[in-house]
Amino acid sequence: MFYNQSNVMTPSFMPTANIAERDWFAFVVFCICCAILIFGNILTLITMKMKAKKELLKHDIMVVSLALNDLFSCLVISPFVIATFISSSGSIGNADTCRMVGYFNIFTCGSSLCIVLLMSLERRLAVLTPFYYRLNVTSKQIIISILVSMSICLVFAALPLVGVGEYGRPQPRGTCFLIIQSPIDQGTRAMTISLGIIVALILTGILICNIQVLRSINKTFRGTKSFKEKARTACPLCKLTIGVSIVSMICYSPLVIYSILINAGIAMSITVDAWIQNAIWIHMALNPIIYGVAREHLRHYFYHIIYNMCCGMVFKNFSH
Repeated sequence: MFYNQSNVMTPSFMPTANIAERDWFAFVVFCICCAILIFGNILTLITMKMKAKKELLKHDIMVVSLALNDLFSCLVISPFVIATFISSSGSIGNADTCRMVGYFNIFTCGSSLCIVLLMSLERRLAVLTPFYYRLNVTSKQIIISILVSMSICLVFAALPLVGVGEYGRPQPRGTCFLIIQSPIDQGTRAMTISLGIIVALILTGILICNIQVLRSINKTFRGTKSFKEKARTACPLCKLTIGVSIVSMICYSPLVIYSILINAGIAMSITVDAWIQNAIWIHMALNPIIYGVAREHLRHYFYHIIYNMCCGMVFKNFSH
């Protein structure tokens, strides 16, 4: 996601003789993730719209928010990534375009992590303090919490636009993100260190909340054999939150390690950068799969919608 080379390259958007090699495997993985992400999250939003006619839980609001955020991220950023990859010059647009893509990249990644943290906190309150949760936690509070966290991400992502760090493309076919140059200037160092610390704190919060939930479930239902039975009895919504949390911790942890390494002056290849970026896209693509696997009624809605879509296509072909 970051791009760091020992030889400093000024961001350029003109064709150059030294164009980076295309990593086709990473690009194919990225395209597959985008396809799953778009289809899965649209399916999730349709399902939640159908479910809203009956009852939309407080937990469902966060699922909808995460699906919208991931879908927005893909629709805004993926066209530029694909166009950059297939472009003969290794870049597309001008410097301002690249800055805005980098801005949306930071904003949507931060918002996704914050929503996962809020999901973990919501489940912690529901399991450990159910009485307080029922009396004090409302849908309105959850919506306000999501909007506040996204607003903070919006402001944080805007810091490089006002001089604290810089967005750009360090080399052809590179992703528009924070430019890491050697030696690192104070603004970029402050931005990368703060980004690493914030991501580490959010991941730590997610981990602590989920550990506390698991300990509470195991302590309450010691006689039950499997975790599936425990979770179904104590917290039917916990499987979804725990699944999304595990995937987010695995996929975002490289960002923290990367931030430490680049501030230590260790150069990274473009392949490493590409796969750090792909890890985040893999996280976003796995989210709708986890929704369906963890929530039985969502899975039924998914089957119902896909079945009707397939039957509609078949009958349409027969009618012609």
